[in-house]
Amino acid sequence: MDNQRFDACMKQAEFFSKKGFNRQAYQWKVTLGLWALIAAAVSFLWGKNVLVPWWAFVTVLLVYAFLWVRPVAHRNYDDQQLEWYFTRVAWSVLAANLTTAEHMLKELRPPKTRLWSRQALFGFLWNWAHLFEFLTTALLLVAAYLLLNLIGPHEAGTILPS
Repeated sequence: MDNQRFDACMKQAEFFSKKGFNRQAYQWKVTLGLWALIAAAVSFLWGKNVLVPWWAFVTVLLVYAFLWVRPVAHRNYDDQQLEWYFTRVAWSVLAANLTTAEHMLKELRPPKTRLWSRQALFGFLWNWAHLFEFLTTALLLVAAYLLLNLIGPHEAGTILPS
């Protein structure tokens, strides 16, 4: 019975670990795709005398951060919490502390991340990987704005946006 309970808990922990790992791999593919799209847009618009408003770049960054990076970060966090929950239960079974194991199995699963608290809105930026994605995307967008609107070739007399 204990071996079965231990194996079941470890399979659950492994499931949530793989789920988070696969999501992170997919997340980086989407992020690299966005970075390539930004570079391709600059390359395509370079020399076409098109001024892109600053708010378009800010909109791309905010949509990316709050509709992609943040939800993925929350899902990863929830899966990591479940992974550690099942690992702790398996440890308690392994330690032959059956009362602790049964008590932990009866506990509620770790709570999911609350999506509308202050910590939930900006907490994803405390993770180094998500912060790196956000800052790199912001820097690429600033560079794209500067290249397209301030540095790029423009006709004489074109008024640059303020």
